Amino acid sequence: MAQGIPTDKYSYLCTSDYYNAHNSLIHKVLEKKKGNPITISVIYIAVARRLGVTLNGINAPRHFLVRVEEPVEHEFVDCFSSGKMRSQEEAIDFLLGVSDSSDVGASASEEDRGKIRCA
Repeated sequence: MAQGIPTDKYSYLCTSDYYNAHNSLIHKVLEKKKGNPITISVIYIAVARRLGVTLNGINAPRHFLVRVEEPVEHEFVDCFSSGKMRSQEEAIDFLLGVSDSSDVGASASEEDRGKIRCA
């Protein structure tokens, strides 16, 4: 699971145009391969379920991640960043704003980490 989703063949683009209905309707997102982060996450979850992989959506301020429950526990898929895989530590750093989408930055403090529960 550590490689993420092969974006060259199965690429779905996330858009920040959240109010356009076409970016929320699953059949339109499948057709255009572009949608909002939650709709693309729902597609990831549905496909993974068909493959026997358990994923759950994780809502966070200004972001939505998908957490892998089985077979690899507590890895995260960032659907907004083309299916980038993140460890629990990377996800916490990203959500706290310590790290950008390319994971450049310092690690979050233990106090800040205590504010986010990912388990």
